[in-house]
Amino acid sequence: MNVQELSNMKRLNKIVAEAAQINVWTYDVSSHEINLICETENSLRMREKLNICHEKLERDSFLFIVAEEDIPTYLETFSRIESGADMAEADLRLQLTDENPSFYIHLAMYRFLDNEKKSDIVYGFTQDVTLRKLSEMKYTNVSRQIMQIYPSTTASVQLNLTRNWCGEPQGQNASIFLTEQGSADEFFRNLVDHVADSDIKEHLKNRANREWLVSAFYHGRSEFSFEYPLLLPDGNRTWRNGRLLLMQNPISGDIEGIACNIDINDQKRREQIMRRISSDEFDFVGLLNPQDSTFEFFYRKSDSIYSQMDEIADYDKDRKIMRSAVVSPKDFNQWWKDTSIRKICSKLKKDGRYSITYESIENGEVNRRLLRYYWLDQPDGDVLIMHSDITAIYAQEQRQIQRTQRALAAAEQANQAKAEFVSRVSHDIRSPIGLVNNLTNFAIRDIDDREKLLEDLKKLRSVGDLLLSLVNDVLDVAKLDSGTLELKLTPCSYRELMGDMIHIFETLCEQKHQIFTIEETGMDYFQHFFVDKVRIKQLLLNLVSNAVKYTPDGGRITLIISAREEKPEHCLITMGVRDTGIGMSKAFQKRMFRPFAQENENPYRQEGTVSTGLGLSIVKNIAELMKGTLSVESTVGKGTTIKLEFQAKLTEASQAAEASTDEIDKPQKRKRLQGKVLIAEDNEINGEIAQRILDMLGIESVWEKNGARALKRFCHSKPREFAAILLDVQMPIMTGYQTAEYIRLLRRPDAQTIPIIAMTADAFDEAMERARKSGMDAYLSKPIEPRKLENLLLSCMENTEKETTRSSTDTLIEDE
Repeated sequence: MNVQELSNMKRLNKIVAEAAQINVWTYDVSSHEINLICETENSLRMREKLNICHEKLERDSFLFIVAEEDIPTYLETFSRIESGADMAEADLRLQLTDENPSFYIHLAMYRFLDNEKKSDIVYGFTQDVTLRKLSEMKYTNVSRQIMQIYPSTTASVQLNLTRNWCGEPQGQNASIFLTEQGSADEFFRNLVDHVADSDIKEHLKNRANREWLVSAFYHGRSEFSFEYPLLLPDGNRTWRNGRLLLMQNPISGDIEGIACNIDINDQKRREQIMRRISSDEFDFVGLLNPQDSTFEFFYRKSDSIYSQMDEIADYDKDRKIMRSAVVSPKDFNQWWKDTSIRKICSKLKKDGRYSITYESIENGEVNRRLLRYYWLDQPDGDVLIMHSDITAIYAQEQRQIQRTQRALAAAEQANQAKAEFVSRVSHDIRSPIGLVNNLTNFAIRDIDDREKLLEDLKKLRSVGDLLLSLVNDVLDVAKLDSGTLELKLTPCSYRELMGDMIHIFETLCEQKHQIFTIEETGMDYFQHFFVDKVRIKQLLLNLVSNAVKYTPDGGRITLIISAREEKPEHCLITMGVRDTGIGMSKAFQKRMFRPFAQENENPYRQEGTVSTGLGLSIVKNIAELMKGTLSVESTVGKGTTIKLEFQAKLTEASQAAEASTDEIDKPQKRKRLQGKVLIAEDNEINGEIAQRILDMLGIESVWEKNGARALKRFCHSKPREFAAILLDVQMPIMTGYQTAEYIRLLRRPDAQTIPIIAMTADAFDEAMERARKSGMDAYLSKPIEPRKLENLLLSCMENTEKETTRSSTDTLIEDE
C-alpha cells in the first residue's frame, strides 16, 4: 500500500468513525495509557472543555466524569482486560457537570495479537448510545406495566428466549424458579420438575422449551397459558396458572417474555369439589319448582328415608317428613325457616347460591348434613338442591378451628412476651439516657467551675459506658444463643482492671444513696494474670447493676475480690457482689439464670421495678466460658450474695503493663500525628464527630459522603497528599469495602501504602475478615474513641513509613 492509499484509508476510517460517532483508541495495560487513533468532533470538544490533554490520557483521566453509581463498572471493565480477558464492555452514564444533562456511552475493548511486537494490543471503542439507552428504559417501563396486569401472581420472571437468558424471579414463590446459570432453559427445566402431575409434566416437556415457543411466536402466538399442580418446598401441593407473554424487543429484535405464576388454588379446589360432588354418593339430588311448590328427586339413596317419598311431591310435605325423620330437635325451628321457598329464593337472588348445615340424627348417630341450592339455568327458574353428609368435613373443620385458635393464642403469648421484652429493654436504656440529659445540663451549669465540670464529664462518660454495656447485653444474648461468643485472654493488671470499674459502681450506688464498699483478700500477692477483661467487666457490671436495682435506697453494696494460689503459675480468683436488698426465694434461685427470669411475686420487690431479665443469664454463660463456678446465697428480705470462682494464669508485671493501652489518662511518649486524613462517611453526625476528633488530635481532614466521592477525591489528590483514609463500611453507591479495593488497584505511588481504616458498629469477626481482604489496614469500632483512633493512626503511619508490602494474608489491626 503506497502513501496515497494509506492516507485515503486513514481518511476513510475517520469518516466512518465520525458517521457512527465512534472513538477508536489503544490501551496500554501496563501503563494504563490511552492513545487516541480516531476521535469524533464531539469527543474533542468535550476534552477541550474539561482541559483533558491528548498527550496525558490514561484510564483514570475520565474517572471524574463517570456517574457515581457506574464508577465500579468502569473500573471493573478495565480490570477484566488487565486480567487477560479477550474483550470487555459496559454501558456507562457520564455527567460532565451538575448543570449538564447526563448521557450514555458504550465502552468496548478487544485484545489482539501484535505480530511485530510479539505481544497483545488492546483496541478500545466508545460510542454515544444515549438514544438506545432511552429506548431501553422506555421498553423496561412498558414491561413493568405488563407485569402489573396480573396482580395475583405468586412469582414472575423476565426471559430472553433468543439469548437463553433468565432474570431473577420475583414474588412469594420465587425461590422455586431460581437458576444457578441464569438461563431460560434452566428455568423451564425447574418449572417442569416442580409439576406435581405426571401427565401434565409430560405434556409440558414438549412445549416448555425455547425452540417450541419461538416457533409458535413466529406463527402468530404471543400468549400461552396452562394450569398445573405445583409442589412447594414445604411439601404442599397447590394449583397455579402459568402464563407467558412473548414480545419482540424493538431494539435488539430478541424474542423476550414475561412469565407469571398465578394462584388459582381456590378456583381449582372449587372445581374439584364440584366434580367430586357430582360423582359422589349424595343423600339426594333434586329440583324444586318455586312456582308450583313441587319437588322432584333425580337421585336418592335406596336405603334412606328419602327412598320412601314420592318421586314428585309437594315440597312442604317432603320437608315435614325430613324434619321428623332426620333433623335434630334442637335445629327444628331454624331448619324449617332456612329451607322455606321464600328464604331460598331470597338468598339466591341476593348471592346466586345458598347453603345451610344442620345436625341430623339417624339410627341413633349424630351427623352433620349440608343442603346446597343453585339456580339451575336462570334466576326465578328451577332450583337445584343437593343434600350430602359432611360429618367428617365438619369434624375436621372444627379441629382446624381449634388448632387455629391455639396457634393464635400461642402467637398472642409470643407477641406479649416480645412486647414485654421491648418494654424492659427500653426502660433500662431510657434510664441512662435520662442520666445523660441530666449530667449534660449539670455540665452546662458548671461550665465556669472546672472541677465540677470535669466531675460531670467523668460521670457522663461512665453513664455512656453503662448505656453501651446495656446494648451489648442484648446483643450478647444472640451471640450466646448461637455459641459464637469466645474469650480473649490478655495480660492484665488487677489495679488497671478495677480502676475504672469502681468509679462506675460508685456512680450507680450514688444514684440510690447506697453505700458501696470493697472487700479484698490476697490481691496484693496476685496483681497480674491472664483474663478476658471485657467479659470480667461485663460480668461484674451485671452483678452490681442487679444488686443496685433490687436494693432499697440507703442499702449496702459490697464488691468481694479475693485470690489464693491454686497451683504453680495459677491462682484461684473469687469475684462477687453482696447486697442488703430484697433477696430471692429458694424456688426462684433454681431458675434465676434462665433468660428473662424475674421474681415478680417477691413481696419486697418495689412496684414499678422493670428489668430485661438478661443480666444473670449472661453472667451464667460467661462463667461457663471461663470454666468457673457460680455460688448463690440469698434470703428473701435480707439480701443476696453471688460469687464467681475461676482459675487464672499468672503473668509478669511487664507483660500486663505492655498490654495496657486503653487507659485514657495514662501518660505515654508518642509521636505527634501529622498530615491530612480523608474521611468517607454517609451519616452527617458520624462524619462531624470524626472530623472533630481528628481536629482534637491536630490533624486536618476532608470529609466525603460516600465511597465513590472519596475515590474521586483521592484520584485527584497529589501523591501522598493524604496520610490516611477512614472508611465507613456501609455507604450508598459504593461501600467502604469496595472503595478500599478500588483504591488499592489505582496506579499511583501511594495507592498501595496509604493506611485505610474501617469504621463501623459491626464488631463481628466476619466484618473484620472482610475488611482485611478488601485491603484495609485497621478496624475501628463505633463509637469512636479518640485515643483508640490516635493509636491506630500512629501504628498504621509507622508501618507506612517503613514501606511495608501489603498482601492478602496481612493481619488486620483491631482497636482494643
